[in-house]
Amino acid sequence: MTYCSGTVDVFLTDAGEYTQGQEGMILEAGDAVKTGSGGSAELSFNEANTNLLRLSENTEAKVVFSGDEKLEMTCGEIFASISSLPSESAFEIRTPTAVSGARGTDWVTKVTDEGTDIEAVEDVPYVRHIEASGAVSREVTPVTAGQMTTVRKFQKPMPLQPIPVIRHQEWKQVKFDVRQRGSEAAVKRMYRPQFDRKDFIRQIKEKKGPAGEKGKPAAEGASGEKRERPVFDSIDGRGREGRQPDAGGKPLISREGEERGQPDAQKQFKPEQHHQGDTSGGQKTQTPHGEKPQQQLKENKGQQQHQGAANKQQAKPPQARSAPHSQKGAVKSSRHR
Repeated sequence: MTYCSGTVDVFLTDAGEYTQGQEGMILEAGDAVKTGSGGSAELSFNEANTNLLRLSENTEAKVVFSGDEKLEMTCGEIFASISSLPSESAFEIRTPTAVSGARGTDWVTKVTDEGTDIEAVEDVPYVRHIEASGAVSREVTPVTAGQMTTVRKFQKPMPLQPIPVIRHQEWKQVKFDVRQRGSEAAVKRMYRPQFDRKDFIRQIKEKKGPAGEKGKPAAEGASGEKRERPVFDSIDGRGREGRQPDAGGKPLISREGEERGQPDAQKQFKPEQHHQGDTSGGQKTQTPHGEKPQQQLKENKGQQQHQGAANKQQAKPPQARSAPHSQKGAVKSSRHR
């Protein structure tokens, strides 16, 4: 692969799946190339990068290397520029309705709903139709430069027609670009490591992650430590329920969750903390749901009664301080009340 642009996926038979295409990849028989919308890929079939193909967008082709047949295209469009072939050999592309080829020329093979179009950009490519038996016809139809033909299913090629001038000029520009990129790719190949197919497939499998059965949680964490089985527990009969992986799918509370909840529980039920030197117990304490402990309620009730008695005592007319029995009587009266 000398060049790729946009979405280009390559199917490697050894990997058994499609992967992203990259420049410098070496394809073998059975591999396939698929381009997406707006994508394109270019392939070289010799070391000098003089036998080149360009796969246009939305093209699917499979490498076959079956004699003169090099590719099998099921859909899309391929531009071929072939200039260096051994004697008595050809370069051919098979489609569902025809086989196009050349011994050294530039042409376009396109699969359409009607069949296969073959356009001769330069020199004279040829085409043979596929018969109803599935065999390739021995009858060869040459296509002169600037002309095109269409081969429908199980039919001979239709009479030649001229290629639109604008389209003909566009293909000449494509030829120039493809050959220029092919020359640049030949230079790049000299300065980069050779494509290692086995290592490339190994990297693909490593990116997927470790193999394992789907739907089963890992037995160990990322650090390799085994996870403890969740243990049901509660905090003061209530606790916080959390769903942990379990065979029955029941809500469980792990020890780890209990430890995280413990500080809150201690804050809720921890005894009162008084200021240093304060023994009256009058400091307010936060309790759950705005309720006060019973002991604190009793103490507050006692304090309210004592304060009520003191207020009543202050409301009485002042008596002589020199009468000790009057003070004792006041104390007894407040205690009785």
